Amino acid sequence: MENVAISFSVPAQSLESALLAYSEQSGIQLLMRTGDVQLFSSNPLMGPYSAREALAHLLEGTGLGYRFMTASTVIVWDDQASVDQGESWNRHAAQFAAMQAGGATDLEQLRVAESDAANQQRNSAIDEIVVTGSYIRGRSQIDSTSPLKVFRNEEFRAEGATGVTDIVKNLSVNSGSEFQVDSLSQPLTSGTASFNLRNLGLNSTLVLINGRRQAVSAVAATDGSTFVDTNSLVPVIMIDRFEILKDGAAAIYGSDAVAGVVNFITRNEFEGFEINTNYMNVDDSSSDEVWFEGIFGHRFSDKTNFVVAASYFDRSRMSATERSFSRAETFEFALWHAVSSYGQPGSFFVPSRGDNGEFVPDPDCLDFEGAFQSSPTDLCRFDFSPYFDLSPDESRSQVYAVLNHDFSDNLSGMLEISYAKSETETTASPSFPFLTALPTVPASHPDNIFNEDVRFRGRILGAAAGASVTTFDYDTYRVAGELEGTTYNDWYWTLSTSFSRQEVFYDRPDTLSTPTINALMGLGGPDCDPETGTPGVGDCQWFNPFGTAALGSGTPNSRELVRSLIGSTGMKGESQLFTVEAVVSGELLEMSSGALQAAFGVQYRDEQFSHDWSEDYNNTGLLSIGQAPDFSASGDVFALFAELSAPLLNTVEVQLAGRYEKYDAGVDSFDPKLGVLWRPLEEVAFRASIGTAFRAPSLYQSNAVQASQPFVIDDGSFVFINVQTFGNANLKPEEATVFNLGVTLRPFDWAEFNVDYWSFDYDELIVKESAQAIVNQANADTAMGLTDTVAQMKVERTAAGSITRVLADFLNASSVKTDGLDVELKLTGDTSMGTFELSTNWTYVMKYDIQQVAGGPVVDGAGLVNFENFARSLPEWRGTNRIHWVYGNHEVNAYIRYVDSYRNDRVFITDRKIESHTTLDLQYIFSTSRFLNGSTRLTIGTINITDEEPPSAQLILGFDPITHDPRGRIVYVSVGHQF
Repeated sequence: MENVAISFSVPAQSLESALLAYSEQSGIQLLMRTGDVQLFSSNPLMGPYSAREALAHLLEGTGLGYRFMTASTVIVWDDQASVDQGESWNRHAAQFAAMQAGGATDLEQLRVAESDAANQQRNSAIDEIVVTGSYIRGRSQIDSTSPLKVFRNEEFRAEGATGVTDIVKNLSVNSGSEFQVDSLSQPLTSGTASFNLRNLGLNSTLVLINGRRQAVSAVAATDGSTFVDTNSLVPVIMIDRFEILKDGAAAIYGSDAVAGVVNFITRNEFEGFEINTNYMNVDDSSSDEVWFEGIFGHRFSDKTNFVVAASYFDRSRMSATERSFSRAETFEFALWHAVSSYGQPGSFFVPSRGDNGEFVPDPDCLDFEGAFQSSPTDLCRFDFSPYFDLSPDESRSQVYAVLNHDFSDNLSGMLEISYAKSETETTASPSFPFLTALPTVPASHPDNIFNEDVRFRGRILGAAAGASVTTFDYDTYRVAGELEGTTYNDWYWTLSTSFSRQEVFYDRPDTLSTPTINALMGLGGPDCDPETGTPGVGDCQWFNPFGTAALGSGTPNSRELVRSLIGSTGMKGESQLFTVEAVVSGELLEMSSGALQAAFGVQYRDEQFSHDWSEDYNNTGLLSIGQAPDFSASGDVFALFAELSAPLLNTVEVQLAGRYEKYDAGVDSFDPKLGVLWRPLEEVAFRASIGTAFRAPSLYQSNAVQASQPFVIDDGSFVFINVQTFGNANLKPEEATVFNLGVTLRPFDWAEFNVDYWSFDYDELIVKESAQAIVNQANADTAMGLTDTVAQMKVERTAAGSITRVLADFLNASSVKTDGLDVELKLTGDTSMGTFELSTNWTYVMKYDIQQVAGGPVVDGAGLVNFENFARSLPEWRGTNRIHWVYGNHEVNAYIRYVDSYRNDRVFITDRKIESHTTLDLQYIFSTSRFLNGSTRLTIGTINITDEEPPSAQLILGFDPITHDPRGRIVYVSVGHQF
C-alpha cells in the first residue's frame, strides 16, 4: 500500500487535521502522540502520491519522522532519526498495538489512551530521543532540566531567511555577534557570521552540527575571539532545526560551552526532491540578493537512504553613500563620524613653527574632493564615509551529503560530507593613513614648500583614486562518520569521528613602509635601487605628497611609482579540528519511581591554527595595518565525561553530569552540573540547573600576534592607531558558574508559557588589553611628570607626538556578572477562519557588571554600547512577536521586532541616547494544488515594511552595526517546488 499512488485532496491546515484527512484517504493507520503534532501546520497535499511520499510531504519542515511498521500502520514521532534503533521500534509497535487492542483506532481515541498511559510513557523506551544538552536517551524537551529553544525549518522560511545569519541577528538571547559587514570594527572577519549568546563573547558559545564539533573560523575577531563561522555550515534547506541550550554545558560538551550551545540538526531522513529560488531587493539602493537551493533524498531500501543538498547565494554591494546617516556630510563632518585627520593632501609637522613645532595643513587642502578643515587652523582632514560598505559583494556556495545505512537491527552507520565556499569583497578608503610612522619629507624635496625637513601626516591616495578592495575567500570542509548500535541489555553505544577545516585567503592593500619612506627621499619607483641610486635621477623618482602633484604645479606621481608603494596582507589562514568520541548510555537499574539512566563517554580532539602572512606584512611593514609574524600552533585535548538521570519520585527527576578535560599545554578542568526537574502535573514543569563551565585559551590567544587599528581618543582627538597584541602562553582558562531557574506551563493544548531566570558569574576572561586604557594611563603618567612607566613604554610616538604603535597583550583580566529573564508565550487554535498561532519571545538583561581588572571599578554594561570596555552593544530588552495564520492554501506571517533604547558611552560626543527600534516584517505564502508532479509555494514578503532607519548613533558611519541593520526595507519573492 505504501508505494501505490493515491489521489489525495488535503488543503493546507493544522497538521493534526491534515494527518486525520491523510489517514482517511489512504487507509493508513497513523499512530502518534497529539502533543507532537498539534503546534504545526501542514503543506497542502493535492493529487497522486504514494502513501510514503504523501506523509513525507505533510511532515516536511516539522522535524517529525515516521516509519511504516506494517503496510498499513505507521508511527509518527518527534525526532524519528534518533529513535530509529531496531528494538526500540519494536517497543513502539508493541505499545501502540496494545493501545489499538484496547480500542484506540483513531487520533481522538489515541489521545485518551495516551493520557491514561502518560506517566508510564514518560519513563519508557518509547521516548528514546537525544536532546541537546544530554547524552542520555529518553527525554523530550519539556522533560529537560535546562532551558531549550528550538527553531525549525518552517520558521527559517517564515522569516525570509537566506542564511543562518538572518536567524542569528533576530534572536533575543543573542547580542553582540558579528553578522554583517563592518569593515571598521571587524576588518578581519567580513563574510563570516557568529553567535554571541548572552553577550559573553563570540568564543563562549559552542556550535555543533548533529551534536559534533566544527572547526573554528580561520580568522579571528579584532578582540582575539575565535568562533565557528555559521555562514559556512550547511545549506539552509538541509537544516531541519537548530536547538539552543541557554545555560552552560561544559559538563556535557567541554570547553567553549559557557554561554550555551547551538546544535544544528540536518534533514537526514528527507525523501524526494525540493528546490527553492529567492530574490531580494533592498529598497532605494543598488543592492539585491539571489539565492538558489535544492535537496534530494532517496531511500534505496529499508536499510539505506541518501540525502544531498546544495545552495548558491549572491549579494551585490550597498554603499554607505546610499543612506544619509552613513554620510559624514549629513552631520557636517562631525569628528565622531567617518572622518580622518590623515588626509590627501595631508598635513605636515613643521619643527620651526611655534615653540615646539606644529602641524600645518597642505595649502591646497580645500581644492580636493573629500578634503576639509573644521577650522582655518585645523589639519587637512579626509571624509572616508563614501568608500565603505553597508552591505558587501558576497557569494556563497554550499553542498552537504549524508548516507545512512542499517547494517542490522542493532547496528547502523552514517557518513556525512560537506563543503562551503564563500567569497566576499569589501570596499574602503582609496589608501589608508600612515599609522605606524610619519615619514620625513626632506628639505631637498623639489616640492617641499617649507624649506626644511617636515613629517607627513596623511595617506598616498585621495578621493580621485576611488575605493580600495579587500577580498576574503573561505573554503570549509567537513567529513563525519558514526556507528551506532545496541547491546543485548538495551544499552546504546556510538562511536563517531569528524574532521573539519577552514582555509581563508585575506588580501587587503596597504602602503608599504620602506618603499614610501625611500620615495619621499627621491629613491622611489619599481626599478630604483635605494642603495646605489641618486634621488630623482634615472629610475629613481620623488613621491610628491603635496596637493601640487595632482594640480599640475608640482612633480606628478606616476602610476608605476604609486603601484610600487602598495603591498598587501596576502594572508593564508587555516584552522582544523579532528575529533573521536565514544559514548554508551542506558539503564543502570530499575527503581520504584523509574529507571536510573546513565551515559559515559570519552573524547579526543586535535586542533590546529595557523596564519601565513605576505612578506610585506612580515618584514617590510605596512604603514597602516602594521606587521606581525606568521604563526602555527596545535593542541590535543582528552576528555572523560559521565551523566546520571535519577527519577527520585514519580514527579521529580535529578540529573547529574561531570566532565574532565586535559590539554597538552598543561591546562585542565573538571566541571560538574546538577539539574532538577519537577512535574507535579502533566501540564507543569519546573526546572533548575547549576554548574560550572570553562573556556580554555584558544590557540590564537596563546600564540598569535595580532595587529589592529582601533579608534581611540588621544589628547582630545579621535584617531586610529596601530596596536600589536601578543599571544600569551601562560593564560589560564576562563571560568563560570551558571544558574538557571525556569517553569513551563501547558494549561491547555493550545497554550504554552515559558519563563527562565538565568545568571552567569564569569571570571578570568581572556581579553585584549584596552588600547584606550593604555593610552589614558600613559598620558596620565606623563601629566604627573613620570617617565618610563609600564604604560608609557607601551605607547610609541613620533617626535611630533603622534602615536605610531601601542603594544598590548592577551591576558586574564576581567570578570562579568550578568543575569536576566527569558519569557516565551505561544498560543494556537483552529477556527472557522483557519489556524492561528500567536507567539512572543523576550529577553531582559537585568545587569551586566563588568570589572576590567581585579579591584577596579565595576561598570554595568546593560544598556550600553560598551565602547569603553571589552563587551559589545547590549540593549536591556529585545523581543519578537509573531502572528502565524493558515487558511486553506494561504499562509500569513507577521513579525514585530523590538530593540530597546541604550546609551552610547563613547567619549567626546554630544548625544548619548540611541533610540529604541521597532520593525514590522510581513510575509504571504500561497501553496498551489498539484503542479508538475508536486506542490509549489509562492512567497512574497517584506522585511521592515515601514522602512525604519537604524537609530542614529554617534559612532563611525552614524549607526551601531553590532545591533542594527542599516539596509531599511527589503522586499523579496520566493518560489519553491517539491516533487
